[in-house]
Amino acid sequence: MNFENTIVGFATHESTSNENIYSTVVQYGTEQLTKYLNPHLFAIATLDNDKLLEIYLIDSITGTIIYRTSHDSCEGPVTMLLDENIVLYHYTNTKPKRYQLSVLELYSNTSAPISLFNSVQETSYSTYSLGRAYVKRQSFIFPYGVRTIASTRTTEGITSKHFLFGTTNDQTFAINQKFLDTRRPRAAPTAADQEEGLLPYNPYIPYNPKNVLSYNRTIHRISNIETSPSFLESTSHVIVTGLDMFYTRTAPSKQFDLLNDDFSHSLLVISTIGLLVLTAASKYFAQKRELNRLWK
Repeated sequence: MNFENTIVGFATHESTSNENIYSTVVQYGTEQLTKYLNPHLFAIATLDNDKLLEIYLIDSITGTIIYRTSHDSCEGPVTMLLDENIVLYHYTNTKPKRYQLSVLELYSNTSAPISLFNSVQETSYSTYSLGRAYVKRQSFIFPYGVRTIASTRTTEGITSKHFLFGTTNDQTFAINQKFLDTRRPRAAPTAADQEEGLLPYNPYIPYNPKNVLSYNRTIHRISNIETSPSFLESTSHVIVTGLDMFYTRTAPSKQFDLLNDDFSHSLLVISTIGLLVLTAASKYFAQKRELNRLWK
């Protein structure tokens, strides 16, 4: 690590108590990938005079550099996010003059699922027991500059995750995690890819106006995005701050635990009453039939 370089980006786990992880294992066909989950991990981005961008993942307990990668012809600012076993960092590539978003996914070499997060576990683990991590990575072309990145959080962590980007055009843009999956196949999808629901690799991040959480409102100079679980597993609270403050709710997997507004409550009541009447009537006629049988 060159200490003469300028640090242009930094990311760490914000709060392990707020980062609910439903599963520590990713099933890929017949293979199981164990997430590398280490709350002591932090990420640093450095930039030198030759526009070489270097990314370091470091364990703050052992001081070990878990992973290092570099990109040529880059400029800042570099915006980073560290979430579960995923690292996102956004930067400018000066050669094609475009914004890029790179994704790192960390997996453990150990077969047994190990998590050091707020785990309500009977077994205690040490950061030394995590072993070395191996990394899958992928890069994408991003349509806008980015000031801050966050991710949705839910009560149990079951709902699909969305990554939220505070862009330089003063909007908040949400992207489903499946579009940033490092395992997206570059060749024709295999049976395992299709079973997992992996999309074929496309370097361009799709822009859908429906994914703009701030709608048609402008949030000037976005500086931070905070998310928090709600009482509903499907829904996450989102607050965006800058010169303005904007609040909304988002449901990455739609509101599967909430009835629609057009749900017919009266029909439900009528159906329930009808079932009760039919149950009572069936019981009455069954008892009457049994009584007649006994008198014969």
